[in-house]
Amino acid sequence: MLVHQSNLFIPARSIPVMPLTSTLRAAFLEMNSYNVGGLIAADGHLPLYVMGAAFLRSFFRSNFEKYNPTYAATLTLSAAALTKSRGEIHFASDSRDIGLLSVASVALRLTDEIPDLVGGQGGFRLVVNHAAQRAGWLAAEQTIANLILTPQPDQTIFTCEQNHENTDADNGYCSHCPSKLKP
Repeated sequence: MLVHQSNLFIPARSIPVMPLTSTLRAAFLEMNSYNVGGLIAADGHLPLYVMGAAFLRSFFRSNFEKYNPTYAATLTLSAAALTKSRGEIHFASDSRDIGLLSVASVALRLTDEIPDLVGGQGGFRLVVNHAAQRAGWLAAEQTIANLILTPQPDQTIFTCEQNHENTDADNGYCSHCPSKLKP
């Protein structure tokens, strides 16, 4: 079976790709606007990580509780990746989230046969078209593809002390009232 014919293929327009320098606030807003449960973090044009909504939410919450919501919202995707790689964040495994995955360094073409991605590097691959432009992504497992494409509203909605829902934690206060957001 060819890459573009697979259920594991995710078109490029379906997932946000954000620079590693993007803030958590921007990441939550982008995932909400795409209505997905994950994003791709890139260094320039090089995609490096797939980050799940619950992983980012966990990173945000740990900094929200230690410092304050304004500071936590300004942390970057690179800080989340670095903290995870150092083992400083103990992310509880959640069957509804992918956590943090590396994007394999070798891209596939739309017309390639699907390689064996399970068990080795390549749990997530960039797929390019005949002009070497980003066409999409190939996940190693259907579960990964589903989790990225499934909206995770409970993971990206912030609630204030009055229980109003906010789509981001921009300044640590509710956008509907003067109450502080809860961690």
